[in-house]
Amino acid sequence: MKTPPFWYRDSGALEAALLAPLAVASGAFALGVAARGAAYGAGVLRAEPVGAKVVSLGNVVAGGAGKTPIAIFLAQRLSRAGRRVAVVSRGYGGAERLCAVERETPVSASGDEALLVKRRVPEAIVVVGRDRVAAARHAVSLGADVVLLDDGFQHRRLARDLDVVVVDAARPFGNGRLLPRGPLREPASALRRAGLVWTTGADGAGEGVRSRLVATALVRADGESRAPAWLAGKRVFALAGIARPERFFASVRALGAELVDCLELPDHAAISEAMAARAARADADAIVLTEKDAARWPASGAAPHVFALRVDVELLSGEARLDAALAQALA
Repeated sequence: MKTPPFWYRDSGALEAALLAPLAVASGAFALGVAARGAAYGAGVLRAEPVGAKVVSLGNVVAGGAGKTPIAIFLAQRLSRAGRRVAVVSRGYGGAERLCAVERETPVSASGDEALLVKRRVPEAIVVVGRDRVAAARHAVSLGADVVLLDDGFQHRRLARDLDVVVVDAARPFGNGRLLPRGPLREPASALRRAGLVWTTGADGAGEGVRSRLVATALVRADGESRAPAWLAGKRVFALAGIARPERFFASVRALGAELVDCLELPDHAAISEAMAARAARADADAIVLTEKDAARWPASGAAPHVFALRVDVELLSGEARLDAALAQALA
């Protein structure tokens, strides 16, 4: 889904009138969110334990906030600390109800994000499923002692020991309205439930953790990699099927590439043979995709000049706070 532009701006009188039905729907959505929160607060609805420590990673807005790179970062960090980590997600775009993901799992079964996590953190257990309580329990049965619940802040049915909430500093809460009139899944006041707030794309110190994404490699399907600086001066066809494709295109330009053409797709969209052929016909030195899109690139479109741009999390501040929060939650 492409992010509606009115989510991130103040609407004039005419636009506000046209969007009035969405405002009514937002009011109904707000009532549902409040009722559900009250039910959990009163103990009418109860969170279910799964037999392992659980760290939830989520946000309060719909759309990309950079959670997947953070999930990879946390899985790597916990694995290095000797924990047997599982990453559990809904598996958006996957067809299976419950699937333990391996590096060779078809993207149609796992979804692109879960497959990317498994390929980046092969030592982690990765499980996808519509029922995330069942998926987490399956991960524990496979040996996990820590479950990292991806996109789990609103999934309160699964008990957790720490809620990490990601906020995009560039556009934290949009127009401040709930879905569908705005991007909020919950009011911003829900951040009070968070054990740790993680801000992306911001410099300087803060109360929580701050980080940014940095390009670290260009990776081909055969595993060969090059430094991102290789793109400087190259003519590039760029493709992105993520929540904020313009951010990816800007990153490619920042590396010194000249974009001869850009193909912008909805988040998780399939990449057809025709799209791969269009890229191949472009007068470009390289075709550059996001790592998530690389999982959906047609095998017939493989070529020496097709690269995925790998990005990694760089902490700017709050590392001690992060380690303390994890230590307390996992003790």
